Amino acid sequence: VMSLHTKIEWCDSTLNPQMGCDGCELWNRKQGVRRCYAGQLTDRWANHPGWPRVFEEPKLFLDRLDDLERWPDLRGTKRPTSDAKPWLDGLPRLVFLCDMGDPWTESLPLDWLAPHLDRLAALPHILIWLTKRPHRARQFFTAHPAPRNFWLLASVTSQANIHRLDDLLATPGISVRGCSYEPALGPVDFTKHIPQFAVCGPNASSREQVKALSQLARAGLDHLGIPYLTFSRLRPVHTNAVIFAFVGNWMFLCIYYSLQRLCKARMYSDLLSKL
Repeated sequence: VMSLHTKIEWCDSTLNPQMGCDGCELWNRKQGVRRCYAGQLTDRWANHPGWPRVFEEPKLFLDRLDDLERWPDLRGTKRPTSDAKPWLDGLPRLVFLCDMGDPWTESLPLDWLAPHLDRLAALPHILIWLTKRPHRARQFFTAHPAPRNFWLLASVTSQANIHRLDDLLATPGISVRGCSYEPALGPVDFTKHIPQFAVCGPNASSREQVKALSQLARAGLDHLGIPYLTFSRLRPVHTNAVIFAFVGNWMFLCIYYSLQRLCKARMYSDLLSKL
């Protein structure tokens, strides 16, 4: 439920002052949809200390914010070798909050976080929030200005919920916005929203993810005016080089070697025969 160290590549730590969710495209028990890892873990540990009774009944654990305040700052330091995240070196500690739920799920009061904004703003860490309900986050941050150390991400799993990025873009006061494309339930056209987002997710393990991440890279580089290389561009170059350079020279070699023997006649140039 909280960890000073995590294997997630884009953060140092995780903490859950809130756990549970009312459901989404990844979790609907009545319809038999159980893709959400947080829901699966909660089913396993439900009713244990520090866990909700069931995943669909979100619960607050605000005492965990005390632990967050005690965690040391990592700004200007190298990450431990055991974490193997040199790309985070020098940054403040990045903390992923509420990865076991949705902080803006409907059954929680919209402003449950408001009394704690000042203490969170005073922390040296970067606090990363991920939600599938950016429309509620937008309402919250419209009424309560977001601290500068808050990063807000929206989860997109298919084209059917790409509209979440529009709500995220309209959320005021957020210093860094991001999109989590995980899991990829279908292809997504991100072109409209590039380069306004950072995108995170697992290693591309499906055709949809490969296509979408390639699209993101291309659109971002186009915006910056940087030429890009893709497999579809490199493949013809490789194929032509193999066919016309290697295979072509090999064919000429065979012709020069065998022709004079088949015809029982020397070539007019001994030099060509030796090439």
